[in-house]
Amino acid sequence: MLLRVVVVVSLVASSSCKKSPPPVDPAFESAATAVKARLAMLPRIKQAVDATPRLSADTLALPGGRKASATLVTVEQLTSLGACFSDAPICDDFWWRLSRCEQLSQLAPAAATDFDTISEVKRCAALQYVAVARQRAFTAPAVDKASKTYRPGHLSVELLVFDLETGAALGGFIVDAKSPPSLDGMSAQTNVEKYLHTALGRIVFDAMRARIDT
Repeated sequence: MLLRVVVVVSLVASSSCKKSPPPVDPAFESAATAVKARLAMLPRIKQAVDATPRLSADTLALPGGRKASATLVTVEQLTSLGACFSDAPICDDFWWRLSRCEQLSQLAPAAATDFDTISEVKRCAALQYVAVARQRAFTAPAVDKASKTYRPGHLSVELLVFDLETGAALGGFIVDAKSPPSLDGMSAQTNVEKYLHTALGRIVFDAMRARIDT
């Protein structure tokens, strides 16, 4: 009888030590739904981009002149969020934000319990603007180690800005990005080609943030 009591007490103690599943944030599901609604605007935005003539001037007009949470994509990413410019390998982490938002919005609420995931989905749901980078010209940066020559690269894009919630076109502006004029001071361990391409993409991203992002 004593043995039986000990076994029962042990089982109760063991079950009480089991970790309960982390709580589901009630805001996750509504945020994920808002993300999906914004992503559903991309085909409409793609049609508007295709119908927009080449820019000859700055036409950007934000509602009330107010900046808001924004992100950046290429024209190719409007069709496939995992794409980039076909001939300009400039995409880095900051170009994949909508792709990440899409992945997170597909999670089941019970699987989205860590703080970082929930916070990121909420940030995705708060996105108001998207700037679509449409390429105008591209010259790849070139480094020839044998002859020790370097040719800076150049990327010119039009950033066509849209309201992600309504799909409304808000105009656009032109960004001209150039590689550094020299490689002086660059570490021997640096992946020069990747660095140079990423630098072009960073200039475009920074221009977008300066004009429309909070």
